[in-house]
Amino acid sequence: MDIIAPRYRLEECHDDTEWDNFVDASLQGNIFCRSGFLKGLGVEYRRYFVAEGAARMLAFMVMLQNGCALSAPMPFTMYQGIMSSPNLAEEPWHRRSLSEQKLLEFVFEEMANKYGRISFCLHPTWTDIRPFTWYNYGMEASRRFNVDVRYTGWLALTPELTVAELARTMRTLRQREIRRAIRSGCKTEISQDIDMLCLLHELTFARQGILLDDNDKHLVRSINIAALREKLGEIRVGIVGGKVVSAYLILYDNVSGYYLFGANDPEYRDSGASSLLMADCIHRCASRGLQRFDFVGINSPRRGDFKQSFGAHPVSYYVANWSASSKE
Repeated sequence: MDIIAPRYRLEECHDDTEWDNFVDASLQGNIFCRSGFLKGLGVEYRRYFVAEGAARMLAFMVMLQNGCALSAPMPFTMYQGIMSSPNLAEEPWHRRSLSEQKLLEFVFEEMANKYGRISFCLHPTWTDIRPFTWYNYGMEASRRFNVDVRYTGWLALTPELTVAELARTMRTLRQREIRRAIRSGCKTEISQDIDMLCLLHELTFARQGILLDDNDKHLVRSINIAALREKLGEIRVGIVGGKVVSAYLILYDNVSGYYLFGANDPEYRDSGASSLLMADCIHRCASRGLQRFDFVGINSPRRGDFKQSFGAHPVSYYVANWSASSKE
């Protein structure tokens, strides 16, 4: 009797260049999936391709702790989900949707068998969630995916965008703050001072009554170190009277800029420096020829309103979780 070879094949990726090339080519590829960023998280991870014949159709990663898969997203990360190849993305929709469904069924079974958990934070461009909701279709709720819709903010960019033009699209309050900062002589510049950003980051949370634990502090520092070492982004600072009063870590890939960390000295909240620095960071990303600025989450009222006041438009993305042992 002839043996029929499986249609799909799971390949673990050990080569950073191969991985990053797929990430850069995928519509869902983003800075949080690149090898340099993953190394900065300080946790174990596995990277996989799903191949059909000689073609790699999908890629995804699994973050691990003591050999167990962690729930997505990791702290201070986004969009570590399924990524499709350009060939798959360019197929006619009637063919692509069926291919994605079958490919994802394969991924789900592989992850369920290997890890007993399936967890993805999907990029906003992954809009068809039906394969997730159809997994174990007809079974009790505990055997099916929990799919949570969340939001980030995107701002479209053009290379010609100036700070003045950008300011005109912001809320009137932000415009006044930017003018105030300029009148006071506030300057913005690039920095390598990770210690200053980490200190201001802790002060920002402390003002809100939130004390960061040692793990969070270590992760913030580690991501900043990796970002500068791997040239994934830059720290920009706002300076008033010779003192650094605001510091932002901005990441970028070949499509988007990302506002990952923002930190401000509470004593200079009324200086307008933070608003001027945000405009400066957005302008920097526009001048790099990037298509959009991602504010990295608008999922709480206060932070969401702050980010939208700079012109961010809400964009949905999904977090999908399944576990063999408990309801997620």
